Amino acid sequence: MPGSNSRMDTLQAAILNLKLPLLKKWNQERRKAASFYQNGLDGLPLILPRSVKGNIHIFHVYQVQTEQRDALKAFLKTAGVQTQIHYPQALPFTKAYASLEHKTSDFPAAYRLQNQTLSLPLFPGLTEDEQAYVVKSIHSFFKKESAQN
Repeated sequence: MPGSNSRMDTLQAAILNLKLPLLKKWNQERRKAASFYQNGLDGLPLILPRSVKGNIHIFHVYQVQTEQRDALKAFLKTAGVQTQIHYPQALPFTKAYASLEHKTSDFPAAYRLQNQTLSLPLFPGLTEDEQAYVVKSIHSFFKKESAQN
């Protein structure tokens, strides 16, 4: 059933309180890493995340879109690159909303996104060498794909 749970216990609060002074630095690292991906992946058949003018994106995830999501994920796994599908099912298509009997045509963008988004590694402390390897691996995937077609 639809709902939420936003409680935090004392231990989690204490740990987060210790991490809070690092938040600004970590957010800057995330934006720098996102910029690296943006430059390195530009021109590939991917839809890259973008910031909205007047806003500052934190890039809590760096999620790309491609119709070849599952093949790219598998390729990157064999290359030793861990990726994630953070949002595998759009809310209208979850069990909690099954009684509403939504069709994919009711939410075409949500349906497309649940099948095309892939999160690349992005976290404070991610090195440029690690990112360069991810970018190189993604280029290799699309080069291989274009050679097969």
